[in-house]
Amino acid sequence: MTKLILKLSKRFKLMAKYAFAVILILCIMKCTPSEDVTDNVRNVIGRSNFIFSGTIIKMNSSNIDVMIEGPSAIVMVNEVIDAVSPYDQMKGKEITVLLASDKNREAGNKEVFYTMGWYYGKTLGVKEIPNNLKEEIQTGYRERIARERLNIQNDSLRAELKRAKLVVQGTVIETSIKDEKYPPFESEHDPAFRKAVIEIKEVIKGDLKEKRIDVYYSSSDDVMWSNSPKLMKNQEGIFLLHINQAPAIFKMKGYTLLDKRDFQSSKNLTNIQNLLK
Repeated sequence: MTKLILKLSKRFKLMAKYAFAVILILCIMKCTPSEDVTDNVRNVIGRSNFIFSGTIIKMNSSNIDVMIEGPSAIVMVNEVIDAVSPYDQMKGKEITVLLASDKNREAGNKEVFYTMGWYYGKTLGVKEIPNNLKEEIQTGYRERIARERLNIQNDSLRAELKRAKLVVQGTVIETSIKDEKYPPFESEHDPAFRKAVIEIKEVIKGDLKEKRIDVYYSSSDDVMWSNSPKLMKNQEGIFLLHINQAPAIFKMKGYTLLDKRDFQSSKNLTNIQNLLK
């Protein structure tokens, strides 16, 4: 009987140790700020182009001439925190917000709204970005948003630098050269590829011994290619060059720069070198 009691006692002690370990892990998970919180802030800010503090004037209503489904509110913009033009001129105006949720919301509530522009006419209509961020303005709000926007920009540039086969600093010495290998593409989305020659000042990433290199870019203003860098003679800067960047249908061979991030000012050299580390 005594042996049985001792055996059970040991088991209970072991179970207690496991229980304590589980509780400790749960406490750490609950008490330690997780990366998910930062990622959520960055994600919400990255998707927003109009962040403002406002007062809900009227729930389930709008002041725009569009049929609306789901929860909405007319909101007075008290303060513009972060916005692109022309949303940065909305202070003191009543706008329509398509709410992500109407839970615990009523007329008179003052909140911070993270939104994306959706309708622009006599009045503004915006869609709220779903989030669980604090509703009141925090100290250093603008500084934090600016910091997160810079982080978002650097994350995006870092990804593009990783994809690039070559990163060089140099000067465009020739441009708009037609290449018979790439005749006009029979489509309204013809990229109108042109060849340029870059004189190399420094190779930042990759292996290149030549002092000059041929690259291809899109000279088209079509919506599909409007953000592609349009190279000009004597243009100086940093060029992110890719292989197999163009869709396969174009059968493009050679170095290309077709993404808006593929040309950077030389002023960004130190930042690029740090992002490549």
